[in-house]
Amino acid sequence: MKRIIKVALLCVVSAALFGACDMKVTPENFFSAYNTELTYKGGVAEFTLYSNGAWHAEWTESGVTVVPESGYGDTKVSVTVPENYYYYDYPVRIEFVTSIDSASHTGKSVVTLHAAPFVICEESARIVGGQASIQRFYVNANHPWSVRKMTVDGAAWAGNVSPSSGKENGIWVEVSIPENTGDKPREYSVEIALDEYPDADVLQLHILQDTLQ
Repeated sequence: MKRIIKVALLCVVSAALFGACDMKVTPENFFSAYNTELTYKGGVAEFTLYSNGAWHAEWTESGVTVVPESGYGDTKVSVTVPENYYYYDYPVRIEFVTSIDSASHTGKSVVTLHAAPFVICEESARIVGGQASIQRFYVNANHPWSVRKMTVDGAAWAGNVSPSSGKENGIWVEVSIPENTGDKPREYSVEIALDEYPDADVLQLHILQDTLQ
């Protein structure tokens, strides 16, 4: 019994002499204690900051706001981040720094913005001869996509595009062009859009077909 009392007293004395600095950042309704994810459009991430001293926030990314930027003790903090225009996930790093008895302690938080939606093709326009042909385009996207519209000279065209849909990985898309028996060039257009983000990014494949003459 005496031994237990001595140990308890030692713990109390140690805490009084050396103090304690327990600082952490806990996002609400997100995956883990130090990481938060938002869509590419950005938005607001809310954190509960736990600290037993004065603290301030530090960050380098432009367009980011932290409210409040400094405080004392436990505080709810809002971090607002702008839209991500990059085609890759973009991390925004926030550091919360507190100093007690000349000792500095840092709690780190990372707000990761998902990559901006895209569907792209490096060579999306070309000129071809008047003969019937199959034109191949390499389409790359980071979300599932579908052919949304096909036209020839601005009018609806029930042409053959294969495949007419795809997933995230790059794939060759074949557009079958019939022979041009007319006396004027023809312009074919194939519009590809993302299923989940139909207006975020749209790919236009253009084929200008000459006449046979």
